[in-house]
Amino acid sequence: MLRHILKLIWNKKRMNSLIILEIFISFLVVFAVTSVCVHYALLYRHSLGFSYEDIWAIRMEPGGPWQAEDALIVDQAMRVIGDLDPVESIAGLDIAPFRGSTWTSTVKYRDRKVSSMFNHATDGLAELIGLELVEGRWFGAQDDGLAWRAVVIDRQLRDELFGDDPALGQDISGRDPDDPEQSEADESRVVGVIEDFRQKGELHRLRPYVFARYRMGQPNDREMNTLHVKVREGTTAAFEEELLQSLQAVAPTWKVQVKPWAHARQSMLESQLTPVLVMSIVAGFLMLMVALGLLGVLWQNLTRRTAEIGLRRAMGAAVGQIRNQIAGELLMITTLGVGAGVLVAVQFPLLGVAGFTEWATSAWSLTVSVVLIYLLALGCTLYPSWLATRVEPADALHYE
Repeated sequence: MLRHILKLIWNKKRMNSLIILEIFISFLVVFAVTSVCVHYALLYRHSLGFSYEDIWAIRMEPGGPWQAEDALIVDQAMRVIGDLDPVESIAGLDIAPFRGSTWTSTVKYRDRKVSSMFNHATDGLAELIGLELVEGRWFGAQDDGLAWRAVVIDRQLRDELFGDDPALGQDISGRDPDDPEQSEADESRVVGVIEDFRQKGELHRLRPYVFARYRMGQPNDREMNTLHVKVREGTTAAFEEELLQSLQAVAPTWKVQVKPWAHARQSMLESQLTPVLVMSIVAGFLMLMVALGLLGVLWQNLTRRTAEIGLRRAMGAAVGQIRNQIAGELLMITTLGVGAGVLVAVQFPLLGVAGFTEWATSAWSLTVSVVLIYLLALGCTLYPSWLATRVEPADALHYE
């Protein structure tokens, strides 16, 4: 049977080759879309590592370049906002979650180096956004007066940088103690480890992370003009007007922007998922074209082969055999197209062509893509194969 089907396909190789090419292209497009979807689905399973509900970001920008005394204005604004009735807690965080900006730095321990995301935060941030400590503590007032800077790292950085070694109390700045130009103030010692922190949201790849302590109100060369407040549940946007009025009293010439973290998260999710939606629509139209092409080929074959089918029925072929022959031809054509697509698709994780095509993602994507293409092919065989079984032996007499 298989040999006969291959012979029939070869006899109409020009027409079938176009169908195989369509299936091949459709498979690659479906594989690309499912790879992105599976990649995002696997990422979405992991926790953000923090809470974003009822948290608002307040960005304050002075009229000119940042000056040392501007830190005192931000500190005063922080105290004024903290006294407002709907505000439960307030803290400073340099780069807010769900924003496009990032700060990357290389941290070192002995002979190991890891590229890590970096951020500055004040003492109250851990409580504000619900960071979960794995080891040690969050930095606080007990770190005042120390010659070195206190930092908190996430679990991923601890595992990559320290392995089985203890992380607490270690310097990750890479400072050379024999270099006279580097003082103890250049040290960054780990005081705590938190769960993985995903600054860019659920659909962003896990990255090592470092929080460095920032003392609000201490004039220095570091800009910190973004405050974050946790408001009571049910606080409406009407509170924003009161918030802006309070800040205008402290910094009348400053530009102030207020945006809830939930809104920023929604905007980031939309920006990440819109390309996937567009790709899915394109893939859907492409699969529809392939389905129409397959139906057209089967319909044409059925029309031209009425005599053949009628003769087979006259010679005793059962209805199931006729149906299996029609379905077998299309499934064999589909197999040739899918097989070529699989050979191309497996090259992506091998060559590391795209970041979302690692082996774990590709295995799921290949499985889903193959199943979808075969379901499409099977769906296209239902009606034509049913029509083939309706051909009566006497119909063969009408064809020469």
